[in-house]
Amino acid sequence: MKVTRKSDYGLRALFTLAKFYGEQPVSIGQIAAEHRIPDPFLEKIMQELREAGLIEATHGRSGGYLLKRRPSQISIWEVVQALDGPIALVTCLDPNLKCAIEDGCPTSSLWMLINERFEHCLKDHQVSVSGLDRGLLDLLDSVTITGRQVRLLMKFAPAYASKSQMREWVESKLKSFSEIDAVEIEFVQAPPRQTSPTQTAMPHASTGRVHLPPIKNLIAVFSGKGGVGKSTVSTNLAAALGQIGQRVGLFDADVHGPNIPTLMGVHGQPEAVNGKLVPFERHRVKTMSIGFLVSGDEPLIWRGPMITKAINELLEMTDWGELDFLILDLPPGTGDAQLGLAQDVMLTGSIAVTTPQEVALADVRRGIAAFKRLAVPITGIIENMSYYVCPGCERKEYIFGRGGGEAEAKKQNIPLLGQIPIDPQIREQGDAGVPIVVRTPNSEAAKEFFKIAQRLID
Repeated sequence: MKVTRKSDYGLRALFTLAKFYGEQPVSIGQIAAEHRIPDPFLEKIMQELREAGLIEATHGRSGGYLLKRRPSQISIWEVVQALDGPIALVTCLDPNLKCAIEDGCPTSSLWMLINERFEHCLKDHQVSVSGLDRGLLDLLDSVTITGRQVRLLMKFAPAYASKSQMREWVESKLKSFSEIDAVEIEFVQAPPRQTSPTQTAMPHASTGRVHLPPIKNLIAVFSGKGGVGKSTVSTNLAAALGQIGQRVGLFDADVHGPNIPTLMGVHGQPEAVNGKLVPFERHRVKTMSIGFLVSGDEPLIWRGPMITKAINELLEMTDWGELDFLILDLPPGTGDAQLGLAQDVMLTGSIAVTTPQEVALADVRRGIAAFKRLAVPITGIIENMSYYVCPGCERKEYIFGRGGGEAEAKKQNIPLLGQIPIDPQIREQGDAGVPIVVRTPNSEAAKEFFKIAQRLID
């Protein structure tokens, strides 16, 4: 568990309340506008701060929020402890960093400090799991706080560092805090990942830390590079599954280019009910995207840990209900977002999207290799923009080359799920927010998407 973006937002909100301490209540809209915090996140944060006894709500014409204590009596430790739990600070903050919120510690600097300290602490404390380095805190299973006593349950497997090394390091970090008197550490065997009979069991980095409702199939759609139509494929695949009676969700994890709202024709901010975000539902698909929570023109300039936390928190905060399929549209490449999801979400499969030419195939190979190393099952390859059919003579033109995806699937010994033709209607209807499988289900491209969807079900 690490300090999350939630703590950063919570500190920003409390700094604003501290500025107006003793004067007037501050509305949630004022806080959201000042710090550009998405309303659904802020409402949940303010509720948790109220439950922790740090703030109180006022009602009536001047309704808003007030601090329950003087700013000098509320420490940053206390705020982060309320929102992320005491263990969040174990490797992140220096024990001497106990400044009160009235000191006006800039949260952006604090956030950078947290990440830098976390990365620095783990730099010399890595354990190897079949060649994949992971921090010791990735092995944390659960934390129980009783008064000033902390009890940790940690995963252990023969490939990890010794129990004595792990115990010594974690205890030394915890005992450096005056708020903690006693530390108890127990180990549990890290369970192997279950694989299908046709797959070779491989060690998987997933810790299952993102808790989701019952979902039968959780499939990530990825590509090695941008521009191959990955989001369009994700959208039409999800819509095709919905059209043939499956309960489907679509999650837009591409934080730097969230195009799913446009492709699905849904816009606005999702409603928050009982601490959960209600996904938009259109074309028989439940949809959630970071694009719903930020301005369409606002760039997301986030560091890697912030990207991972934002994706995980949004995925977990969404009220998906029971699903047959949840399609995750990943950013292109093999960066923090892909690694984070593979580590934190128990994916049941993944689909590589490529175009036939070598420049795209070279990148998708790296993506496949990365997912194989993480032991995420590769469901298959979808070759997009495979060919163009001349509307006049009905002759096929292989604009980006021919058979590249099929050859790569054979080389990788994974299925070729389908070959999607170039069809101007895919682009036109995507821009209009209606997938081609909904608007023109009898087109050649739509039929190919339906065929792929049926293969996933079978």
